[in-house]
Amino acid sequence: MDQEACFGPADDGTEDVNLSSIPTTPEEYFRQMRAERKKQPAVVAVRVPTTTKKTSTSSGKADDGCTSPEAKKQKWFTENGVIQEKRLGRETAPSLIPSPEWQRGKAAQFKEHRLKIAPLTADNQTSVERRKIADLKTQDEEKWREILFGKCLPEFENQLVNFPNHTGTPPCLPMVLSIPKKFLTQLIEYLATWAAEEGFNRPIREWLFAILVIIDEPLVQEAVSAIREIAKQCRNLRSQLSEDRKLEAYEYSLFITIVGVYFVQKDLSDCF
Repeated sequence: MDQEACFGPADDGTEDVNLSSIPTTPEEYFRQMRAERKKQPAVVAVRVPTTTKKTSTSSGKADDGCTSPEAKKQKWFTENGVIQEKRLGRETAPSLIPSPEWQRGKAAQFKEHRLKIAPLTADNQTSVERRKIADLKTQDEEKWREILFGKCLPEFENQLVNFPNHTGTPPCLPMVLSIPKKFLTQLIEYLATWAAEEGFNRPIREWLFAILVIIDEPLVQEAVSAIREIAKQCRNLRSQLSEDRKLEAYEYSLFITIVGVYFVQKDLSDCF
């Protein structure tokens, strides 16, 4: 994966971004993130404990009644975090791992974003234009790849000016709301596959974010499996970064947080 291509300089300015407002498109959300990065550190280091306490386990589960908070913290790192990645030869630099406060804040922002969009995705919503487009009713993976990343659908060509990183159909709100709900889980699965094949590039990230914002909860098992694979990809890619590439780590950490904290896949999160 070409890291610099995915996390290069922003294409639009951030001087006029209002950080207190709720974004209405994935593009606005990422612009807010870029503006926020200029005002404060992207990540806060988590200190890895230097000592461990051995705990008794039964059937692979810890005895929580006999485990100290410090031992629980170390056990989490051992099973799911930095130490596990080290065993696999992919140790994440501690300075690239965001603090629990950062993660909870990003999860809260994502929740607020979903709440803002939820009324527009309701089945009985009549004030939002949902375009009936035959091309969006296909189950063919290659057709979806062409729609999202190949050639923009004519109905949404006027939106491309707001999405400079896209050559296919951008994840603008009218487009996202026009996708039949029954195809959203399948699209997440496709995006996980494409990210593994092509790299976690910006168009894939923005489309993934847009779909995660509108998909109904609770997620079906297929969607859970797909977002878990995405979080694993992000953890793996982040672990390959040097400490001077914090902005890239920030982007990966956002999706790790959405999956691990908001969608409660705790074994894949950085929280403990």
